[in-house]
Amino acid sequence: GIAGVLVGRSLAGGAAVAGEALVAAAWFAGRGRRLRRRLAAALALLGMALAISQVPRLARIAARRDASALARAVYIQAGWQGWRERSWLGWGPGSVPWTAAWFLAPQPGLNPWGEAVGELHSLPVHLAYETGALGLLSVLATAGVFLGRRWTERRAAVDPGLLAAGCLGVAGAGIAWLGTAAVAVAALPLALAAAAGAALAGGAAAATRAALEVPRRRLAADVGTACVYGLAAAAALLAPEMARWHYDRAVAAGQAGRRPAALSELAAAVRLDPEFPLYRLRLALLQDGGTGEARAAALALSAAREGQGVGLLWLAAGILGRADGEVWAPAALEQGCALDPLSPFPPFYLMASAPGAAAAPRLGARALLAEPRLMAATFWEGREPLFRQALEEVRRWPGVDAGWKLALLAAAPTPSSRRGSFVRQELIIDSAGFTQATSLHLFRRLPWVARWQLLRLRESVVVRLVIPPATALRSTDGAPFQSHRCGS
Repeated sequence: GIAGVLVGRSLAGGAAVAGEALVAAAWFAGRGRRLRRRLAAALALLGMALAISQVPRLARIAARRDASALARAVYIQAGWQGWRERSWLGWGPGSVPWTAAWFLAPQPGLNPWGEAVGELHSLPVHLAYETGALGLLSVLATAGVFLGRRWTERRAAVDPGLLAAGCLGVAGAGIAWLGTAAVAVAALPLALAAAAGAALAGGAAAATRAALEVPRRRLAADVGTACVYGLAAAAALLAPEMARWHYDRAVAAGQAGRRPAALSELAAAVRLDPEFPLYRLRLALLQDGGTGEARAAALALSAAREGQGVGLLWLAAGILGRADGEVWAPAALEQGCALDPLSPFPPFYLMASAPGAAAAPRLGARALLAEPRLMAATFWEGREPLFRQALEEVRRWPGVDAGWKLALLAAAPTPSSRRGSFVRQELIIDSAGFTQATSLHLFRRLPWVARWQLLRLRESVVVRLVIPPATALRSTDGAPFQSHRCGS
């Protein structure tokens, strides 16, 4: 376990192990035996070594040069803003993946566009967001009462060492969870339960155990009640679990290239769990053209409404709705832009929906700042005045490095250079680079890499565009991208 923490270079994990080692060293030092004193010295050295190993990381954090810590600050700030909206009761258990984007202010160079934020990287912040102040206080009170009762049992404990080790494990988990909220990873709650069980087993005195022995009749009644509850829970969860099974089969069929089978399995998943957004999104992306396109747009819109604050769902609905001429498509794209302000696709499609609108040049500039290769889009052909206006907006955009702007303007293609073969600009879902593992982090389902062919680009122009997005540079000011209206 210690080796795993060291290899992972987790600051919170290292702090937890260091704290446990130092407390255990103090506990052994007070036992008086020579072997225990040596063990105490070894544990103290281990704790100090772990603490010293984190000094360079702490120095980078203090100097605001640690990208991980800066990104976590963005998540924690989003949690704080969300908690202020519903401070007492929170947004509900499990709500972070589908609502955190409402409060997230992604920063260029730290947060990639399409980032899937499934947890707020600090359990107290995460609990406050989802369960409010009442829920957080209840959890803290429960932990305090548990440790307080174990403290009072220490003198009469049947195994003081086991009790101390269990309490130490619970405390270490509390320290580690200051830097993560990955409670959906089953190993972490299981480790906490094991530590708590050890503390309970070591602390109960023989007399207490005898007093707690349950009569057989009562035990049988309790077992019967548990069975009834279990059957009721299984019946309630049967349809969602069957839907998950069909989705897993659809993933396997899709990865094997069996598209009809994937469509059939996804349709079954939608029938069994119609309110789960991911199934409808995947079904929409697999729909045929023609009459199927209208069906795909409707599916994507219903998925976006159920998914609430998931930007990818609103982007997909807007693109499919625009292709079908739906009047709601611009509003869906606006919502996608607000939820994922560093993405290039919502502003580009909004501009393409109304190229004569007053906001079109600024929308084009926003798209080019997020993805310079969009200068090669065939959309610009025949719209040279709009292209030049968009470049002028880029030149005037605040908070972007002047050298980057000069490089972009110098690489801008002329009308005569827009010739030759085409390539496609892809939206890659569930990959490591774009819309990162949305299925896994936001919906707790198997990842299913999908390549959505969107815009046509001139290959001769693309090969000359080697400029990184301005939204990938730490020097770029994120404030101009945080507007609630994409074109403002």
